Amino acid sequence: MAEDKISISAASETTVVVTDELSLKAAIDSLAQTGGGTVLLDGKSGPYSLDLRDTGSPDAMVHLAPLDPDIPPVIEALDLNGVSGLSVSGMLFRSAAPDGTHDIRIVKSSMIELRDNVMRGHADGYLIEGGTAQVGDSLMFVRFSSGITFSGNTVSHYFSGIGALDSSGLRIESNSFSHLQGDGIQGGGLTDTVISGNVMSDFFGSTQTINHSDMIQLWGSYTSTPNRNVTISDNVLIAGGQAATQGIFIRNEDFASDRPAQGFFEDITITGNLVHNATRNGISVSDVRGLEVSHNTVLWDEGASTQGSPTAAPSSSPPWILVRNIEQLTMAGNIAENYSMVDLPPEAMDLLGDNVRVSYSSKSDAMFSDRLFVDLSSADVDNLDGLMLRPDAPLAPQYGANDLIAGLSNGSPRAVIMGSMDPRGAFRVDLEAGLITAGGVIEYPVDAVARWHFDDGTVLEGARVTHQFASSGPKNVRLEIIDPVVGTIAAQRLLEVEDPVLLHLDFDGGPQDLSTFASSIAIRDPDAAAMTDGLSGDGFALTGLSSLTVSNAAVQLYDLDRFAIDLAINPTTLDAQGELFSQHSIMKAFVTAAGGVGFQLVTDTGSFALQSDAGVLSTGVWQTLGIDYSAADASLSLSVDGTIVAQTEAHGVTAAPTPWGLVVGRGWNPSADAVLDDLIIMKHRPPEAEQAAAPAPAPTTEALVDFHFDNDLVDASRFATSAAARRPLDEVFTTRDGRTGLDLQSGNQVDISRLAKQLSELDSFDLKLDFARAEGGESGGLINLHTVFDLDLLRDDSLRFKLNTDEGSFSVVTAPGAISEAQWHSLAVSYSDAEDRLALYVDDVLLAETQASGTTAAMSYWPMVVGESWGATAEVVIDRFLVEAPIESFDMLL
Repeated sequence: MAEDKISISAASETTVVVTDELSLKAAIDSLAQTGGGTVLLDGKSGPYSLDLRDTGSPDAMVHLAPLDPDIPPVIEALDLNGVSGLSVSGMLFRSAAPDGTHDIRIVKSSMIELRDNVMRGHADGYLIEGGTAQVGDSLMFVRFSSGITFSGNTVSHYFSGIGALDSSGLRIESNSFSHLQGDGIQGGGLTDTVISGNVMSDFFGSTQTINHSDMIQLWGSYTSTPNRNVTISDNVLIAGGQAATQGIFIRNEDFASDRPAQGFFEDITITGNLVHNATRNGISVSDVRGLEVSHNTVLWDEGASTQGSPTAAPSSSPPWILVRNIEQLTMAGNIAENYSMVDLPPEAMDLLGDNVRVSYSSKSDAMFSDRLFVDLSSADVDNLDGLMLRPDAPLAPQYGANDLIAGLSNGSPRAVIMGSMDPRGAFRVDLEAGLITAGGVIEYPVDAVARWHFDDGTVLEGARVTHQFASSGPKNVRLEIIDPVVGTIAAQRLLEVEDPVLLHLDFDGGPQDLSTFASSIAIRDPDAAAMTDGLSGDGFALTGLSSLTVSNAAVQLYDLDRFAIDLAINPTTLDAQGELFSQHSIMKAFVTAAGGVGFQLVTDTGSFALQSDAGVLSTGVWQTLGIDYSAADASLSLSVDGTIVAQTEAHGVTAAPTPWGLVVGRGWNPSADAVLDDLIIMKHRPPEAEQAAAPAPAPTTEALVDFHFDNDLVDASRFATSAAARRPLDEVFTTRDGRTGLDLQSGNQVDISRLAKQLSELDSFDLKLDFARAEGGESGGLINLHTVFDLDLLRDDSLRFKLNTDEGSFSVVTAPGAISEAQWHSLAVSYSDAEDRLALYVDDVLLAETQASGTTAAMSYWPMVVGESWGATAEVVIDRFLVEAPIESFDMLL
């Protein structure tokens, strides 16, 4: 250790700088024997592995920290056996390659702290038998230990996170777990343990034949004692639209056995947790004496799913709260779709009255999810606002984990977008602006101005606005709340604008669904006589034997509280009653023997029927049958060629998906004798004035440089800026996942001409980059314009953008782990002097923003570099690089 620097002072303040692995172990052993101290580890050296045996004392803590916090040392393995009094912080844990072991192993140890580290494994995707994803190692195993603290760490890309057995005094708090293939936290035989304030999200997951996935699980098997005095509180457990898992699962498999952990777990508290997932076991607890389950919010992430086996279809179901074999139960203040209570005394059922049931299907229910929460569909780990209770929710705020979600704002006011599809017209949305106060309460802005920016160029103002898009699909909307007290606060949301057409059966060239749902159709035509001339092109003849069935997988045709149906019909005869189409136990349309029409509807509130007078239909003539239903208006009507021929009162919601699909023609009863064409079922009927698409807005931005790197260095913008690679062109391009791009690495930089004057003196611009990081690739520079801006990929997989203007220097940095290896990402940097804003997005998600203002410098001697001229270049593949600016923000006379 001749090169180590030792500060001689009070023993507990001794500091040692270490630059190699051998010196590291020696320094820790030495400090542990002399009253403790601090080891500063040089991140420029390494990587390091640390194996300690029978050393240390809780009265002589040794702190292991980085010499330079901006260069975290890489720890490949940490193995502690019989160690006491060690704290490790600021490190990057990452093994060289998966080897089937744990990166961290703690056995028979005490007073060990792991704080504020980044821990990243090698798992890279969903595990399925025969798949290509890399199986990750597990992060940490703890056994026969006490006083272990794991806090503030960022854990990702492992098979599983933490496993702990037969230990006491564990504190697992305020950590982030993501991109795991197995479980987050699992253990048994734990005593006096706290699992609190952790965020688990976006698990890769696996088929359940590989692993039965849980975010938090406690068991009894293979342990020496039952779990006792365990608190699980204030955790965020969300699927993020990815693989679904069980949220909190606790069961003693050894209950009533002769094994050591037989008997009840004791004193388990589960409170204030948020579960947004898609398996039945949201919170499931069995075999406990002294259980509290209180103030948890358990919600359905309909975008997440799980797969039982490689051949099984993905499934998604609302999570419940389930308790079984419990003594001394407290359960109150929870929100979930349902509650299951098994093997409990009858009086325990009285507890259900202190909890709330949320509905996902009964839209007329006061506890329907859209009435309670801001927007469940938009919620993810970076934006939990959608899971907050609406200010007008008919539910007291003390229910659920609303305080937890609000508390994640760190006391800073922020804007929130509330809204839903408008039933009055196609592609129309109703939006409301909300202001989350420092106290975590959503209020409607009163003295503030709410300004809405839509991605079609429309700008509206008002706390409540309605906007109609020209088409369905994902739409970006940005809200700015300009408040006289707190200033300007912004929110952005990706809206999924629905196509109101749920089914459009057309028969040209054979039956097909022309709607965006493209539903599966099966035809029955034993006489080969069904296809005939239609209203336009081919039609479908109801011959008495012919029929077609729309698959019950067309779930958009169920759970409806409103719809409109149009059907072109040409009766061949009107001698007997016969069905046109039917949806078993839901609806049926038919003609009568005297030329009338009828319709029957079944909802969750009753059965409704209506029938026209005779003679509204004629043979040999094409006519349009219309059916319109609205629970909100309590109205059901029949029309022929636009004229209402029958109407009645009706209300309620149709059934959820059933085993039967929609049948056109002969189903359970004889069919009509007619030819049909263009059966269209809509969620709502668009007004005539709104059926024409809105004109496309005029462009508001222009590309300043636009490189696609398709085996060339051609700028596709009108400026056609020249660029040059530092290596021959045949050495600088590669193909990944079918995309050709610039293989960026040291020596492969591209210089964009300093004569690109359009990049000068900008007070507003957007910089966009599509790239994939090489597996195991080095961090470094991505884009550099000397003295103007730098975009860098840092070692902890975060992104940093630095900007210099005539008014100062500004910087935005994402949290660690923003970029995943071997995965394509879309990055965008947005700067506006007018909005006093610099923001950084990854995959359309805002990850960092700050105030910024001023104008950039003019282009001078230095070119703009794709890569880095002054240091290391990031090892990535870049598919596109674009800089654009508002048309009015730069000189057009170039």
